[in-house]
Amino acid sequence: MLQLVQAWYYAQEKNWVLFEKMLLHSIDSYSNHVQNYVSLGIYYIDIGRIDEGKALLDKSIKNVKKIYSDNDSILDRCDPEEFINERIKGIHKTDILVNAIKNRINEE
Repeated sequence: MLQLVQAWYYAQEKNWVLFEKMLLHSIDSYSNHVQNYVSLGIYYIDIGRIDEGKALLDKSIKNVKKIYSDNDSILDRCDPEEFINERIKGIHKTDILVNAIKNRINEE
């Protein structure tokens, strides 16, 4: 998870070499997470590596463990485990975010 946070830092610094390196390390270490695949997939699409990017986004969708509505009243946003599952691992996603990832895969 630390590599993902480091990648976000390098993205803010526009250091794309280290951004990619940290995301690849994150995927190697945490292949069942979602956010690392999404971040690298979108980056690859943006730089023209479209097939690789879409494959990573597809893998990210397969790693989602829980999809909930943005209005889901059952979700406890104060629960630290839920925060990590949603914001860091990304294995819990809203239906809106899952659909946005799917739409990005289906773009030409």
